[in-house]
Amino acid sequence: MSTPLLIAACGALFFVGHLLEAAFRRHRIPDVLPLIALGYLAGPVFRLIQPRGVTAVEHVFGHLALIVILFHGGLELPIGTLKAHAWSALRVAGVLLGINTLAVALLGHYLCGQPWGAGALLGLILAPLAATVAIPMLEHLPFSPAVSSLLTLESALGDVTTVVGVITLTQVLGGDGSLGTAPFHFAKALLGAVEVGLGAALSWSLILRRVQRQAKMTLATEAVLLVVAGGLEWAGLSGAIGALAFGVGLRNLDCLPASLVDRWRLAPQGLSQTELDVLAEAVFVLKVFYFFYLGTLLRFRPAGSLLTGLLMCLVLLLIRQVFFRKAAPSGAPWEAALLGWMVPRGLASAVMASLPLDQNLPGGAWIHAVTITAIPISILLTTLGVVLNRRRIPRP
Repeated sequence: MSTPLLIAACGALFFVGHLLEAAFRRHRIPDVLPLIALGYLAGPVFRLIQPRGVTAVEHVFGHLALIVILFHGGLELPIGTLKAHAWSALRVAGVLLGINTLAVALLGHYLCGQPWGAGALLGLILAPLAATVAIPMLEHLPFSPAVSSLLTLESALGDVTTVVGVITLTQVLGGDGSLGTAPFHFAKALLGAVEVGLGAALSWSLILRRVQRQAKMTLATEAVLLVVAGGLEWAGLSGAIGALAFGVGLRNLDCLPASLVDRWRLAPQGLSQTELDVLAEAVFVLKVFYFFYLGTLLRFRPAGSLLTGLLMCLVLLLIRQVFFRKAAPSGAPWEAALLGWMVPRGLASAVMASLPLDQNLPGGAWIHAVTITAIPISILLTTLGVVLNRRRIPRP
């Protein structure tokens, strides 16, 4: 596609995204799948766009989308909700991640004949819920605070687990690391990022007023977010968790002790309504282009990878259905039913799936092919769940 047409298509995609979002609000038909389908038509079908795979640019774009979306999700988490539901979200995430990883690893080894290492890597890649899919869907579904916080925290923790787990296991299989260090790296990436994110939120809230006196910078907070998240990633910590903590910190500035505020003689300040509106639009744009681009990456060959991806997604769906029938949080029946259908995987899985392939590990090509086919199938199943339950979902 020529550059002028590509520019025009980007503008048209913006309006298409708004139309699909309006359809989501009105008819409960998620806008995610049509955007992926458009990307698939533009990419593999008509070859208007021909990406070369998950390169450095796509890796950065995937991280950017994840960071901004998690930050936006953190702004919706009051401290009271976190205190009430953080432990249950951690328990749900831990149990599901463990069961999902084990189930996929067993299928990969015994059914597909892959080495245990390849099966375990695929399990880690496909185990977590995709924050870039789940959190935007929360905006259009009237989940209770308990369920919203559960999905936000579960998906954020899942992304950290995938990144740390896949990198560590890849190094171990390549002979450059030790599996015993994985828990330490996970705890470091999680706790360190939370501390830095909350500290950055407090520090920025106290100097924001001075900055705005010098010049009007509407996107200054978002720029600080990128600095914090990028710095955390550079230091080997989780930029995604740091972004979530940064958002939670700004959301709960009113919980600061009055004595602290008086001592510093500065009133902490969060995001203005203008900044919130700009952020919401930025999240929307990232979401639209993220899913469109995801569609251009899809490949459904060979057929064996398609069938394996379908099988893995059905197993993950079955596990989640059984789990939430036994351990659903208190709330409306439709919430418990829909939680069982929330199995989307996203670009983070695609990025991590390229790592074993780049390292020439046994089964690396198989991992990449199955992951790329499993991503749209998992999103299709999530969309199907919303459609099947849409008559039970109340209007927000």
